[in-house]
Amino acid sequence: MRIISIDSARAGLVIPFAEILPLTGVDPRDICDAIAERYSFADEPDFSEGLQSTRENGLVFEVGKLKSGSHGAIDKLVITGEMVVGWATPTDVAKEFMQDLLNWGASSQGWRVTPTLFESLVFLSQITVEFDAPMGKLIRKLEALSGMFQNVFNRSYNSNQQIDFAGLFFNYDRTYLTAPLNQLSSFGIDRKLGAAFDTNRFFCTAPVQTQDHIKLLEEIELMAAAD
Repeated sequence: MRIISIDSARAGLVIPFAEILPLTGVDPRDICDAIAERYSFADEPDFSEGLQSTRENGLVFEVGKLKSGSHGAIDKLVITGEMVVGWATPTDVAKEFMQDLLNWGASSQGWRVTPTLFESLVFLSQITVEFDAPMGKLIRKLEALSGMFQNVFNRSYNSNQQIDFAGLFFNYDRTYLTAPLNQLSSFGIDRKLGAAFDTNRFFCTAPVQTQDHIKLLEEIELMAAAD
């Protein structure tokens, strides 16, 4: 398996930001200025259209960096009424960023941060890979099914097109879970749009950390390669 790109790596809290802020209230412009300075964000929220517009669209910071620990780049921070999410590659850096943000907010901004918040982080990992093994072998009879679809398609349109495995998705029963676990992404292996079939290139999504996602894909490839 070859990793082509880590397309997205996120760590976040599915919690209203107001539950973290001081009860005394704060000016959102002061919060944004402090965050932008702390992480050297090149772009920060624009309040030119008024506070209400900014609240509705969320607070978006882009292109920053951690000043401690991994010194990793921060792609984005988004704060909405319902969540706080950091984008950084891989998820280890995104997690470190979120932990740093919470610690800094508690120590210097009066944020109400409890130990349970650090345990409530959720993740999203999206990776483009090229598998060595044919993914169609993961499911028995898939080759026969592909042939059936291919035959009827080619007869219908007098063509000679290849039809093969395009994607696989697994989800969990969200009715048995509460937020934030019932709002996470599903697991997916989806053939990359625009890529020829013989590249065996797939866009893969999982609600876990990047390294765990990579190990999972490696194990899945071993299953596909097995006789």
